[in-house]
Amino acid sequence: MKIALVGTGTISESIHIPILQSIPNVDLVAICDSNQKQLERVANKFRILKKFTDVDSLLKSCDADIIDIATPGFTHFDIARKAISLGINTLVEKPATLSGSEAEILEHEAYTRNLKIGVCQTVRYREPVRQLQKVRESGRFGTIDKMITMQRGSSIFALPPWFWNEKTSGGILFELGIHAIDLQCYLMGSPNEVLYATAIYEPTLDFTTSISAIVKFEHSIGIIDLKWLSSSNFFHQYISGSISDAIIKLFPDSFTLQQSDFAPLSECIGELRRTYNFGSSVLRKRYSIGSQMSHRIIIEDFIKSVRTNKSPLVPISASIPTIRLAEEIWSKAHSS
Repeated sequence: MKIALVGTGTISESIHIPILQSIPNVDLVAICDSNQKQLERVANKFRILKKFTDVDSLLKSCDADIIDIATPGFTHFDIARKAISLGINTLVEKPATLSGSEAEILEHEAYTRNLKIGVCQTVRYREPVRQLQKVRESGRFGTIDKMITMQRGSSIFALPPWFWNEKTSGGILFELGIHAIDLQCYLMGSPNEVLYATAIYEPTLDFTTSISAIVKFEHSIGIIDLKWLSSSNFFHQYISGSISDAIIKLFPDSFTLQQSDFAPLSECIGELRRTYNFGSSVLRKRYSIGSQMSHRIIIEDFIKSVRTNKSPLVPISASIPTIRLAEEIWSKAHSS
């Protein structure tokens, strides 16, 4: 299986390339990046011979079965469409696109050519989320009636120039909060309506630094609270079920199941376990391996889906409700 990678930034260097080079019977045949210096450094580091600074040249020259796109979100649609038009299966980092209509175009064009297009919505396969799904399947959680997702990001001043143009980058929803929105859609189904949304716009930065929204799903309510330029950096999710409650925390990860009068004790034990697991993984130099796991699950499955002609774990159709919801929240927040 021949794979070509577009984009040699941090996520490619630390996650995509090491994973691809570790999978049996997979050949990372070429990489591409418009930054010549970065491209040369990564190519030398991983001993990749074929390298391109132009996507069109890569697509026409490398004879790949799969293109792995790990470039900024606003470039995904054009690169993926070109790859699909040339008959290449496509795996794309989140967000798949910055609009639902673009995602639908890619879905249709891939379908008509019998090609696969998958999305690295990797938080769906972080260990705490997988633990929650196991508890739900066992019947010990019941149905979800409410989910509160809080995400904070810290400094953004070192980010590239394109990031500051919200029309280009998608702003806080697509660059920070797309995983938060996707988890709500993944766990509660397609949303029915955005009941409320508000944004905080910082005029000195010409940038939206916070968005909060309340979303009505078929049988539940989702609350999304995003803030950039925060004093801390975290991802917390509080989930209310008909039988139990749960707390999911990411980076480092933990899952806490809360039941009856022992809920405060459960939360305390969960925090102790989270601290221990994080410290233990760092000391054993396994934290980076654990943090790669959700990417590995999706990448390995996508390769298998191409080989066996089966649907990938996260086809682009599964990400369309997430993208549509992000669009609706943005529209409502900035019109209120």
